[in-house]
Amino acid sequence: MILESGKPGGVMYRCEECKSVFARAAGRYEDTGEWICACPFCGFDSMAEVSECAGCGGYFESHELESRFCNACAGGVWLRLRAAVDGVFDAHEQSLINEMLDGHDLFEQDGVV
Repeated sequence: MILESGKPGGVMYRCEECKSVFARAAGRYEDTGEWICACPFCGFDSMAEVSECAGCGGYFESHELESRFCNACAGGVWLRLRAAVDGVFDAHEQSLINEMLDGHDLFEQDGVV
């Protein structure tokens, strides 16, 4: 279950127990008087900060994302790029492109030459 924050890119949390995603934790007082943040769905008190994948919309911890994409979506982008390059450029041209891009961003405005 997902409780939306209403803010794109806002901080979200995922419960470690029921895996629900939510913007604000609920809370409760322990017998000791200590306030504990908890999942608003199941009451479990362990949660992880998560961000939305720009590809599939799933929620992942920061170490599971690469440039805002989960591993599965990033792999799909790479496969589509390879298919496009293989369909347009021969092996010699691909070698030249690799040399030209060494240390450069494929989408730089000024080009790489």
